[in-house]
Amino acid sequence: MDSRTVADAGEDALVAHVLAALGAPRSPDVLVPAGDDAAVLATGGAVVVSTDTLVAGVDFREDWSSGREVGRKTVVQVLADVAAMGARPTGLVVSLAAPGHLPLAWAEELAAGLREEVAAAGADVLGGDVAESPVAVVTGTGLGVLDGPAPAVTRAGARPGDLVVLGPMPGRPLGASAAGLAVLGAGPGVLEGLLRDPDAEVVEAVRLCLAAHRAPAVDHAAGARARAAGATAMIDVSDGLVRDATRLARASGVVLDLSAAALAAPAVLERVATALGEPAGTAGRWVLTSGEEHAMLATVGADATGLDGWRVVGTCRAAPDGAAPVLLDGEDVRRRVGGAGGWTHYGRRPGRDDGREVP
Repeated sequence: MDSRTVADAGEDALVAHVLAALGAPRSPDVLVPAGDDAAVLATGGAVVVSTDTLVAGVDFREDWSSGREVGRKTVVQVLADVAAMGARPTGLVVSLAAPGHLPLAWAEELAAGLREEVAAAGADVLGGDVAESPVAVVTGTGLGVLDGPAPAVTRAGARPGDLVVLGPMPGRPLGASAAGLAVLGAGPGVLEGLLRDPDAEVVEAVRLCLAAHRAPAVDHAAGARARAAGATAMIDVSDGLVRDATRLARASGVVLDLSAAALAAPAVLERVATALGEPAGTAGRWVLTSGEEHAMLATVGADATGLDGWRVVGTCRAAPDGAAPVLLDGEDVRRRVGGAGGWTHYGRRPGRDDGREVP
């Protein structure tokens, strides 16, 4: 393993190492790949663009997540917003700002994680930039294409009578990211103890939740499939189910009435909460407020088809004046979770339930 820092290598060598780790482009849409002044991408439909930033100490911690995991999470976060418009992801531009003492090996791991996750999405890393910074900051800009004539799926199209559906989450339940963060936040001694627990089911649950937080597995094509199936509105669950459902409900002018039975905490989250000594109801709160899940939350007509792997979690209602935007079995869900029900920058300092890495 290369023991140099990024300052030891210098800018040009750092870029060369990252490009080598990314490998050759896979998509025929890429006409000029990363390495020139700009990439060139062929598109056959309307282009969808979104950007996201991960900051060390706010969105990830280098002692909790490897460079590879941060790379994968960067792709997931950015392309989930592209997918939420119903687009097919095609590419990603990534910038790394980092202190000179950052190990070069960490940057190479970051590039490897980017490569792995864009390959899973059927896309490519198209280029980016490097710069010096007091802390590591990774910014990704994702590109996608709307195949076919249907318009983009926005947050504003839900109608009374629509079903509320949650997209596939490969190998993990909603809320696992917050559970993984709670394990990490409990300290290295607690983590080591949990991983040595004599109950194999507890160890398996902890490992699943750690993986879900550090680099969540997602179905990158879910948004495009929902658009093809006639989704009326859609959003990426990045800041918590309640918070993002509230955004969709307000944009559409409807009330989302979620089902407590459909969103009951699964056994894997209950095991982790119990192992951590958390109070009753914590696992259920994780389901409703966990950030960085990156599942698709959508609304569809009651007769929609072609949504294999999606599950119904509620219904849309008309919104009378003064109505709460999101209900849980007919009652204001904010009474259950308190506040906004998820992560918010520049607001209250988040607790462990918010699903974001904080010092």
